[in-house]
Amino acid sequence: MKLTRTLAENMVYTKYEDLPKKVVLKTKRHILDILGVMFPPSSLEKACAALEEITREGEGKEESTLIGFGGKAPCWMAAFVNGSLAHPMDYDDTTDEFANHPSAHTFPAALAVAEKVGNVSGQKFITAMALGIDLNARLSAAPKGSILEDYPWVPITVFGVFSATAAAGKLLELTDQEMVNAFGIALDRASGLLESIASPDSEMRGIRDSFGNREGVLAALMAKKGISACQDSIEKLYKFFYNNDYDSSKLTSNLGSQFWVLKVGLKAWPVCRAAHTYIKAALDIATEYEVDPERIKEVLLPVGTFAKSQTEYKRQTIFTVYNGRSFRQKKTDN
Repeated sequence: MKLTRTLAENMVYTKYEDLPKKVVLKTKRHILDILGVMFPPSSLEKACAALEEITREGEGKEESTLIGFGGKAPCWMAAFVNGSLAHPMDYDDTTDEFANHPSAHTFPAALAVAEKVGNVSGQKFITAMALGIDLNARLSAAPKGSILEDYPWVPITVFGVFSATAAAGKLLELTDQEMVNAFGIALDRASGLLESIASPDSEMRGIRDSFGNREGVLAALMAKKGISACQDSIEKLYKFFYNNDYDSSKLTSNLGSQFWVLKVGLKAWPVCRAAHTYIKAALDIATEYEVDPERIKEVLLPVGTFAKSQTEYKRQTIFTVYNGRSFRQKKTDN
């Protein structure tokens, strides 16, 4: 239970005054960035509109704003709808070291709860965001191996429910024991299968963050009401999802003094981070050599398993170098 308790206490007892100035400034940038990223899907993505319709049909107390749509809904449903807006454009912040989109599973939950609580200061909100992002990144960094290729889970949603819970719990001013219980409830809600998200017929990849934000808010609210849960949820998370193959020092090293938000980057292009390397390389080559696109016959890319799925172009014959072997793929819609 030591890891769970340590992370819970860090969330509860870290104050705005404990945040270095550069962490505060960087967190502000991520708040503005994710908010800007979330507006376009409210009018461009039909799956997001469908969730908004479901929420309005259910009615309920008007607590928290539905971004882009207008109006309000119960805080957990606002987190649900707003969470769906975070990733459809694939423009939300990320890290290069591992698959992770921390603000997408922190900001919607934090915003929804802040509106429910009312009169939340900017300092409190920034603190909740900085700590939620930090927890999300630490959880994602701990497993050994590739969390996108070596395990069947979607790491973004598995870890995201904990950062959503943490940010919501911070703004609800949970005690350390309540935060431990909230994490225990979150463990029960951790979910997401890569095969389901990656299916070519599925729209779930775009709106995947809706569930984690909703469940995170509910976990925090339930803990606030006194509901108890698993006391060693973080330890059990890695036991059952990652076969205990993880580095616990990633979770606690310099906890409370160094913050992962400083390692999280804002995207230059609205596309999976795995494709950014190739985009940058193509632009550099085109600039240096004045390449005429009409004269390009083929493009050879050295890619890994995950990057392969992110760099194929629809309805084209693709040449790929994979594991040192060049081969022609069939025309595909994937």
